[in-house]
Amino acid sequence: MSIGEALQVGIVTGVVSLAVTVPLDSLLWQQFPLCWPEGMVLWFNAIDNRSSEWGTEPWWWYFGKALPRALLGTTILIPLSFLHIPNCFHRLQQQQPRTTEIIVNAMPIFDGTMVPFVIPVMGFVALYSFLPHKEMRFIFPALPMLNAAAAHALAGLHEAAVRPKAIKKVDHDEQQQQQQHDHSSRIRSWWALCVWVGGMMALLVTAMGSLLFLAVSTQNYPGAAMSGVSLFGQREASFSSVSSTTTTATTTWTFTKSGYEAEHQDQGPLSSDNSTSSFTHLLTEESHVDGFRTIGIAPGQPRIDFRNRRISTRDTIYILERTDYI
Repeated sequence: MSIGEALQVGIVTGVVSLAVTVPLDSLLWQQFPLCWPEGMVLWFNAIDNRSSEWGTEPWWWYFGKALPRALLGTTILIPLSFLHIPNCFHRLQQQQPRTTEIIVNAMPIFDGTMVPFVIPVMGFVALYSFLPHKEMRFIFPALPMLNAAAAHALAGLHEAAVRPKAIKKVDHDEQQQQQQHDHSSRIRSWWALCVWVGGMMALLVTAMGSLLFLAVSTQNYPGAAMSGVSLFGQREASFSSVSSTTTTATTTWTFTKSGYEAEHQDQGPLSSDNSTSSFTHLLTEESHVDGFRTIGIAPGQPRIDFRNRRISTRDTIYILERTDYI
């Protein structure tokens, strides 16, 4: 497909998609005449560049921290995807017959198979690096292709270690050179096998690390931990999510979907007389507020405690109830 054809398909698909989704979003969000959530996010982040209000990271953060953290051990395999690994091991033979030197040198070292796939992905990450506000989820679309490049490299290691390409022997009369060549080939095979085992270990470390991060992430949503609180059995209750990015992002929606009133207030330390008297319950990161008692605590901010071999959390969100609420 040419660039022109790709643009034509993209434009037609975009117009049709917007024609279907914008009226539906406008209806669901109750914003008329038109509501385009994706366009609003794009404008907020790229045009107004206001995403920095939620924190900033240095320009190299995606390449230096986010990608290695997401790919784990497979990060070291990605550069190898640009090499023809079996040929590299052939070239690394320390001794070889003169008659085979021309054959070995003719073998290409660089492999451009993954270049058309990896370069656009890295460009995608580089463009996102210009935005001051950075999050791991922004570059999730790049991970499948980078994992494919790592798989390509691992396949090359497997080919070099398990099924090494044989070099044609031409000097059958020179017995000594032939023995040197066979010894060099055995060394190459052992080195290739060791590197392949290293690649498999990197894959194993990645799999184990991903499972560990999955276990940690289940503790990283404090709002979900409060869904079972008996508070939901009450009929008339008003809630306030106060002075907390965490409670606003993870809790307000939980109670809103449950049919309760939720209100966010940006203010200082809470007290019973600063705009909290109209609420029966508070969702806050403050453990004590005058006139309220604690009825529930949601853990969050998980971290791996290697010494005790467990996932540690801390009290993140407190559910407070008025002392005179019945």
